[in-house]
Amino acid sequence: MQQELLMLVREAVAAYSPTYHEGPAAAVFERAARARGLRVVHQEVDAGRHNLIITLGPEPPQLLFVGHMDTVAGSGQVRTSIDDGCMYGLGTCDMKGACAAMLLALASIQRDVKETDAGIALALVVGEEEYGDGVEVLCREYAIPDLVIIGEPSSLHPCLSHRGYYEARLGFEGVKAHSAVPQAGVNAIDAIMQWAAGIRAHSSDLPGLEVVVRHISGGTNQFVVPERCECVIDFHMPPDMSVREVDGLIDQAKPEGYEARRFRHGRDYATQGYRVDPDRPEIPVLKAAFDRTGLAWNPAVFPSHSDAAVLAKHARAAIVCGPGALVHAHAPDEHVPVDELVSSYHLYREIGLGVIGRLP
Repeated sequence: MQQELLMLVREAVAAYSPTYHEGPAAAVFERAARARGLRVVHQEVDAGRHNLIITLGPEPPQLLFVGHMDTVAGSGQVRTSIDDGCMYGLGTCDMKGACAAMLLALASIQRDVKETDAGIALALVVGEEEYGDGVEVLCREYAIPDLVIIGEPSSLHPCLSHRGYYEARLGFEGVKAHSAVPQAGVNAIDAIMQWAAGIRAHSSDLPGLEVVVRHISGGTNQFVVPERCECVIDFHMPPDMSVREVDGLIDQAKPEGYEARRFRHGRDYATQGYRVDPDRPEIPVLKAAFDRTGLAWNPAVFPSHSDAAVLAKHARAAIVCGPGALVHAHAPDEHVPVDELVSSYHLYREIGLGVIGRLP
């Protein structure tokens, strides 16, 4: 099984698939699913792009696995290597490795369980590395069950909690003037820098909030006081923090000495964090699967944005659990430990067997 899994991950990683160009990876996974006798349906997202829904047993399913086929942009020359027990390559960790493990786990269950009254599905979606257009279509057009497992890298910790995410766009309209007489103008870059610094300073009022100034643009190469500046800030919020609380922080941090009409503040994207009730009836099934796989049950908080935040609006137990560590995703040396990759296959298989009630 290990060689089969590693071969599928290699093939998927070699199929370069940055967001909006997921077709090569989709072709790899569809071919692998059909070759193993699984049903595959295309779910159109937009022209030339589609999710794959791979199913076993009756629908709607009682368990849904979810992975995303897109990666962040790279060089386009994608290769894998194995060194010191880890597989390296763009997408190995985030998250073609988990996609392959889920697919092969589903195929293994179908091979061993000829008939079942409970269905399992795997949704391989597009667009996660941007604004999640694939998962939005999935949730709108497919019956999402109460139990959803999302294979984002969590070092195989079951994440019963998930942070929220808010992408804010701040703008400032200044007054242009000659840079030799800056007092005659209003410097938009100065204002934005003060505003961003104030947000970072006041963020301590909201414990657990992570603030990253991701982009600033404005000004010209001429001898001119810049009249416009724009800034994008990422906020990763604790599960119980609301977007309105962050809006309050942004407003509070506006620097003094400027007219209010010069400030602009908009939301590019926002999702609320969540917590799964640990007393949900699905949890004992998951704990038993961890025990049978020899993995420790150590619930964690998923620290980043993911499709899980959208799925949680429809599923009562949307749980992130996948091989690899988030710190190694989007990195030049992106990698996943081979033993975690193999363990994820066994874990997903045991979860599936537990849900359909067909344990050996």
